Amino acid sequence: QVKALLELKDLANAKLESGDAEEAAEQYTVALLRLKEVAEEVQAAESQTLKALLLANRAQAHLKLQHWELALADCEACLKI
Repeated sequence: QVKALLELKDLANAKLESGDAEEAAEQYTVALLRLKEVAEEVQAAESQTLKALLLANRAQAHLKLQHWELALADCEACLKI
């Protein structure tokens, strides 16, 4: 389960780097949902670190799409971690 989550993150990163910010944002969202499912399999600190990373990356995708409020919401959620 955790391996699949990390593969989702890598896929989203590749999409973002290739310029497909919309698909990247969707994949980061799926990864965040999957993180909730596998949270018991990873240590709390690692889970929080990964959540912050996914939120920050999704915020970057939202910025590229000019979805300012979504980007801001992800940044604020990231800062609360």
